[in-house]
Amino acid sequence: MMPKIYSASLKEVEKLSDDVSYFTFNLDSSMSFEPGQFVMLAMEIDGEKVKRAYSIVSSPESTKELGFCIKVLKDGKLSPALNSIKKGDLVEIQGPYGKFSLSEPKLDQLFIAAGTGVAPLLPMLKSYLENESGNVSLLFGFRHENDFLFREELEALLSKYSNFTLIPVMSRPSESWTGLKGHVTVYVADNVHDSSRTIAYICGRNEMVLDVRKALIEAGLSPERIKIDNWG
Repeated sequence: MMPKIYSASLKEVEKLSDDVSYFTFNLDSSMSFEPGQFVMLAMEIDGEKVKRAYSIVSSPESTKELGFCIKVLKDGKLSPALNSIKKGDLVEIQGPYGKFSLSEPKLDQLFIAAGTGVAPLLPMLKSYLENESGNVSLLFGFRHENDFLFREELEALLSKYSNFTLIPVMSRPSESWTGLKGHVTVYVADNVHDSSRTIAYICGRNEMVLDVRKALIEAGLSPERIKIDNWG
């Protein structure tokens, strides 16, 4: 059975960085979904229906309002068109899709993302923190300080939950950056504290995901306990 198709109107757009914005859409009816799932978002462009997959960032409790973290690609077809729509304009959304979701809640939860790969992980780690008591870590890589997406929200979670650890890694750091530098792959092994009691979730571009998966296996994780969501 194919997922339902919804008509969605743009509610608002919030700029998160130079090329990433958070889009909020109102649906014409309720959608039930799990943290980590995605939808296909479509628009008519030059007489052609163009579709792209976007992970849902908003809470599953908001069944008629969906939020997406979207990077506007200069040579992209859909994202520049999305970036030009106005409040109230309609798009088509079909979903939810995907099986990238939380599992084995009694294990330590290690989330690893690069760039907009943090999008599906944010609702997953929030759901876990709200409902479980195990250890949760987010190893999050980005290029520049203004690419530290959802920084305020993540730091608020850090203050609220003693079982949450946030490990930001900047690959092109400024002189004022005092955190970790380089690529997330370098820091994977340091954050696997007990490989027999850890499950990992990775999201990002193909090359990054493969490198991190390899590092996790080398750190002792079973491949069955490594969940991936990758693209490009």
